[in-house]
Amino acid sequence: MPIIDYSAKAQSDLDEITNYYLRVTDEETTVKVMTAILNEITYLADSPMLGKRIANEAPQYRVWIILKDRFKIYFERIAPDHIRVFRVYGARRKPLNPQEVFK
Repeated sequence: MPIIDYSAKAQSDLDEITNYYLRVTDEETTVKVMTAILNEITYLADSPMLGKRIANEAPQYRVWIILKDRFKIYFERIAPDHIRVFRVYGARRKPLNPQEVFK
């Protein structure tokens, strides 16, 4: 069973995404989007080689772009089946500075 830890900011990101989709779509669409995001995070935890290494960061810090380039998951690979999610960020928003994400 994979182990997934979420930073406070990642939990806040997920709440913001949920609230946004509830505002602009219906509950069914919101549930589909959130389920897809959480499934991708679980898939990451189960798949140790996934995620793109981030330049100038330690190799365990990675990013995974999901749902047709709509979201980026910034995470740390702690063990083959254990990740810590730092951010779940809209990929079409202003880019994040990765060095600030992991600090």
